[in-house]
Amino acid sequence: MLERDALERFVEEFGDHAYSFAFGLCGNEADARELVQNAFVKIFDKAERFDASQSLESWYMTVLKNLGLDGTRRWDRK
Repeated sequence: MLERDALERFVEEFGDHAYSFAFGLCGNEADARELVQNAFVKIFDKAERFDASQSLESWYMTVLKNLGLDGTRRWDRK
């Protein structure tokens, strides 16, 4: 399980990289910021499920990518 302070440090250290990736997925600033925030909220909510043998960056990026793809699929259906 991840400690809250470790997650907060991760947000501070990884936020810019996450935003760059999300911007590549979304193509605009507002959606990228929302996507990054939603992904960070999700890992905070699911911190007890984190497998410490895995990379936190990899887990976060997977969550970020999946949320981005889900959003794209929903948009395509409209």
